[in-house]
Amino acid sequence: MCKPILSYERLRELLDYDPETGVFTRRIQLSPRYPIGSAAGSDDGTGYLQTTIDGSKHRLHRLAARQAAKLIYHPSAPVAQQGA
Repeated sequence: MCKPILSYERLRELLDYDPETGVFTRRIQLSPRYPIGSAAGSDDGTGYLQTTIDGSKHRLHRLAARQAAKLIYHPSAPVAQQGA
């Protein structure tokens, strides 16, 4: 069974990404264990960081690549204006 595709909008709703540090932080609190502003992700046992979003695991380096692609292909997107 394929995992559902995580939309860019859903990713932006849940996490902030700092391209200079490569760190994802939480924008909303879904659990008392993970407050707003805390770093997202944990080691998956193979050296990659991953996080669970809507019941599906996602590796953070892949989410970072999606964020970077959005900045390149959609420079007018709100995320591109954060550094301005």
